[in-house]
Amino acid sequence: FLTPTQLIERTSADPTFHDVGLKVSAKVVPGSIMRDPAAQRVDFKISDGTQTFAVTYIGLVPDTFTDENDIDVVVEGKLGRDGVFHATDVIAKCGSRYEAVWDEQGKKV
Repeated sequence: FLTPTQLIERTSADPTFHDVGLKVSAKVVPGSIMRDPAAQRVDFKISDGTQTFAVTYIGLVPDTFTDENDIDVVVEGKLGRDGVFHATDVIAKCGSRYEAVWDEQGKKV
């Protein structure tokens, strides 16, 4: 896995790195998610706090992939020479933890 900063550094040092399939781990930039339901296309931006770039993906994304959540994401694909990461897979993890609800006697509800 690379961060956006590591990927930008590697492609700057070696332009052939654009042709390498890889995984990038980062956070989705809040408010950047744009959906085209008819084409099943999702465009968004990811960042590691230093570098940010656009991602485009055609397919279904997980239910946790919403603007309401702090999304940690792993995208698999290639960084195009156009500066857009063309994802072939998107894995999202909700930033909040899922916890069981307990009743007054300490039993799961």
